[in-house]
Amino acid sequence: MEIDPKKFAERLRELRERVGLTQEELGEKIGAKRTTVSSWELAYRIPELVAVYRLAEFFGVSIDYLLGRTDDSRPVGGADLEDKIHEGLVFFNRLSSLSPKRRDKVLQELEWQESEEEEERRRRSRGAEEEIE
Repeated sequence: MEIDPKKFAERLRELRERVGLTQEELGEKIGAKRTTVSSWELAYRIPELVAVYRLAEFFGVSIDYLLGRTDDSRPVGGADLEDKIHEGLVFFNRLSSLSPKRRDKVLQELEWQESEEEEERRRRSRGAEEEIE
């Protein structure tokens, strides 16, 4: 997929203005000159990879979003991480609502399931090793 310089310029300007920085201030934050930031925002130039990384990190967005390759601004893994945090909180809330006795039973079952899964991984790994031999 091609990088769209105009989309990059538009997103960069939008993000910079959203946080209330001038081109010069943004440049100082990421180690670039004001004229360089201006040339990016005018779509005259696309920054080097290290600058794209710094911009994405500074604004808390994905590189793909910044370059116009996706409309999902969350950093890679952002959605997965948010989903896992949500699932963890839901599980914790449900677990904490149980009596201590029932909570212990759930945790014991979880430990048993984890050990079963680990054993299954070991069996698959041994099977793969035997196939190689």
